Amino acid sequence: IPTSRLSTQGQNVLKIFYPLPNYGPPTLQSGNWRGVRPSIGSIKITDARVDHNFSERDVVFAHILYKHITSLNAQAFMPPLGQANQQRNSTTGVVSWTHTFGPGLINEARAGVGRNSNRYHPTLIGSDLLSQIGIPGIAIKGVYGVPFFTLNGLTGTNQTSNGLSVDTNYQFSETLTWTHGSHSTKFGFDAIPDFIPGFTYGNIYGTYNFSGTYTGNSTADL
Repeated sequence: IPTSRLSTQGQNVLKIFYPLPNYGPPTLQSGNWRGVRPSIGSIKITDARVDHNFSERDVVFAHILYKHITSLNAQAFMPPLGQANQQRNSTTGVVSWTHTFGPGLINEARAGVGRNSNRYHPTLIGSDLLSQIGIPGIAIKGVYGVPFFTLNGLTGTNQTSNGLSVDTNYQFSETLTWTHGSHSTKFGFDAIPDFIPGFTYGNIYGTYNFSGTYTGNSTADL
């Protein structure tokens, strides 16, 4: 193929996303690149509980648990796309108040909350990659994510998108227990509202498919 007919952008895609094989015989067509991709993680946990008797009839306790997890994940994609940052936070808290009206009448009120968040993004910024490749026209700048290049027969560059998921659960309950002789009756309510907001940027830097339609080889179509 004459050099003048080679696409500069296509050559840049191969240089950035598809390193030369470093494993196995020259005839090996798959599993021919190997490397060490580090995974780093840390977990921090805070747990606290308080119990207090305000009087013989009033008992209160409160409990909170907070867990913070950060990690740099290695993924089974071609370099340099094989890493992503993830931050997961989990918080639970509850407050309970038990009041004794008398020997046969007890009331317990509880309020609690549980919240889980998961923030995830690749380590690369797609606008920087597109600039290196030489593809103009994408207005989004500076956001974590990668352009999706799909070449038939080769590993694609797509990976989990930049996003945040949050699950928040509130619970309010109250129970009145009345005991008379051999009979026990309970009255009360339990309310559990859930909120599940979040976002995923998806493929914000474009999808570029090469199937070999023009040359019979997807790589040559670049």
